[in-house]
Amino acid sequence: MSMSQQYSASEKSFNSILSSNNILFVPPFQRPYKWGEDEIEEFFDDVFKPIDWNMGMSFLSRNGESHYMGAVVLCKKEEGHMILDGQQRLTTITLILSHIKARLNSCANSEISKIRKVVGIESRLFRQIPGESDESMPIIRPQKEDDEIFSQILKSDNLEIPLEIDAPDISAGKRKLNRSLKRRPMFKAYETIKKFVQSYIIENALKSEIDEFSALDVASSRLLNSLSFVEIIAHNESAAFRLFETLNDRGLDLSAADLIKNNLFTIARDNQQRKLVEKKWEQLSDLIGSDLVSFLRTFWLMEHEFVRKDKLFDAYKAELTYRKNDPNFLSQFLDLLIKSADHYIEISQYQSDSSINKEVNMLNDLGAKTCRPMLLAVKLNYPHLFSQVAQIVESLTVRWMIAGKVFNVLETNYAKIAVLISESAKNKKDDSTIIDIIKSELKKLDVPDDELFRILFQKYEVPRTSRAVRHILCRINKKISETSENIADSSSVHIEHIFPQEPSFEALEQSEITDEETVDYSTNIGNITLLDAKVNMGLKNKAFLTKLNSERGYKISRLAINDTLKKKTSWKKADIEERAKYYANLAIEIWTWK
Repeated sequence: MSMSQQYSASEKSFNSILSSNNILFVPPFQRPYKWGEDEIEEFFDDVFKPIDWNMGMSFLSRNGESHYMGAVVLCKKEEGHMILDGQQRLTTITLILSHIKARLNSCANSEISKIRKVVGIESRLFRQIPGESDESMPIIRPQKEDDEIFSQILKSDNLEIPLEIDAPDISAGKRKLNRSLKRRPMFKAYETIKKFVQSYIIENALKSEIDEFSALDVASSRLLNSLSFVEIIAHNESAAFRLFETLNDRGLDLSAADLIKNNLFTIARDNQQRKLVEKKWEQLSDLIGSDLVSFLRTFWLMEHEFVRKDKLFDAYKAELTYRKNDPNFLSQFLDLLIKSADHYIEISQYQSDSSINKEVNMLNDLGAKTCRPMLLAVKLNYPHLFSQVAQIVESLTVRWMIAGKVFNVLETNYAKIAVLISESAKNKKDDSTIIDIIKSELKKLDVPDDELFRILFQKYEVPRTSRAVRHILCRINKKISETSENIADSSSVHIEHIFPQEPSFEALEQSEITDEETVDYSTNIGNITLLDAKVNMGLKNKAFLTKLNSERGYKISRLAINDTLKKKTSWKKADIEERAKYYANLAIEIWTWK
C-alpha cells in the first residue's frame, strides 16, 4: 500500500476537526491527561495574549492569520477516530470551551443571546446518540480513568464542579470517588483554566471596556475558528502504530512504558486480547504509579540481557515481536508482569506491614537500587532467602559507599546474578546453590577487605544530610546496646555533629580545633552520633560541655551509642579520632565480607 493510501493530511480548525468526526477517542495505550499549570499557561500565552481587546470581535475577522497548533494524528476506526497525537491540546481546548460555556450561563445578558451562545458551543462539543433524541455524548473521549471527571465538567452548567466529600448525606463510595477525582490532573487543570480565563480573558477585556459576555464570545470564536491544525489520518491500525513510534523517535513526549504498552496492543491477536492488555495495564499502572519505567527495566533485567534505559523499548519490542505468534504468550507475560509488580512494590517502597519491611527499609535507607533485579528474582522464586540476601547486599553497599565508589557500576553485576537466579529457578536449583551463585559473583567485585575498610571508615566524611549514615549509626548503636530500649529506630533519631559544623567561639576554644580544621573534623564519622527527639536541637552550635550538661543535652539520651560520650569532659581532635577507630572496628564485625 502506498503512503498516500495509508495516510491523508489536511489543514483544519478545531471546529472543523470536531465537525468532521463523530467520536475522537484516546486509546488505552496512550497516557492519561497530564497537562499542569505550566503547559496551560503557555497555551493561554500563545492563544489569548495576542488578542487586541480594543478591537473586540473585529480582531478575529481583520486578523486573517490563524495560530498554528501543530499536527493532530488520528487513526480511522469503526467506532470513530483514535487520537495518536494531540490529546493534551484537544482536551485542553475542550475544557476551556466548557468553562466558557458555564461562564456564559452566569452572565447578566438576555436569555436569548445566552442560550444561543451556550447551545452553539454545546453543539460543537457533543454529538447526538443515535436513536436517543434527548441524549448526547462528548465528541472527544479521554482515557478511561479521566472519563468520569471529563463528563462531569462538560455536562455541568455551573462554574464549580460539584465533587462533594464533606456533605453528611453523601455515601462512602461516592465520597471516595469524588476524593479520587479531585486528585486527577484533569480536575486540577480545570481549576487552573478557570483562573486563567479570568486573568487572560475577562480582566484584559474589561481594561478595554469589553464586557464579560463579549469577551467570552471572542475567546470561544478564537478557539473554534482561529487555531490551525494539520490533521493527519492513518487509514489502518498497523500504519497508526508505526506512526506512533515514529513520532516518538522524533521527539514526542512518550516514555518507554507508553511505547511498550503500544507494542502489546500491536501484538494482540483479537479484541479479547486487546481488552486483556487494557485491563492488565490499568492494573499495573495502579500498582506501580509513576515508577513504571523503572519497574519495566527491573522486570526485563531479571530474565534478559543487560539494557540501558534508553534502549529498553527496543529490547521489549524485539522480544514481543519474536514471541507474538505463540497464542499463550501474551496472557502468560501479562500475568507474570502483574505478579512481579506486586513483589516490586514490596522491595522498592518503604514498608510498615510487610514480612520483609525491616530489610526493605534498610536497603532504601542505604539508597540500594541497582540490586533490585536480583532482589526481585529472589523474591519471586526464593522468597524465604530474601532476608539472607538483603544482608549480603547491605554489607556490600556499606563497604562500597565508605570506599566512595560509584553504585551504577554494580548494575551489570546484579543484573547478571538476577538472570542466573531466574534460570536456576526454572531448573529447580536448591537454596544453597542460589546463595553460592550470589556470593561467588559478588566476590568478583573490588570490595574493600577488612583492613582497607577499617582505614577508609576512620577517614569517612559524612555528607550534611545522609539517611545512609543514619542507618549505619543505628546499626552501630544496635551492636553495642545491652537492652532493647537503647536500640535506635532510624526514623525516630537524627544525626548530630558533636563538634558543630558552624561552631561558636566557645566551641572552637574548648575543642582546640582551628577554623581551618573545622570542616575536616566536624564531618569526620568519629564526630557523628545519634540523638533522639528528647535532646534539644537548639544546642547544635554550642560547645561540647554545654551540649553535654544542658537540661536537655547528651546526658539524657538513652541511646547506647552515647554512653561513652557522657563520660567525656572535653571533645577534641584526639577524641574524634579515637571514636572513629571505635566505629571502624565495630563496622568490620557488622558488615562482614568473607
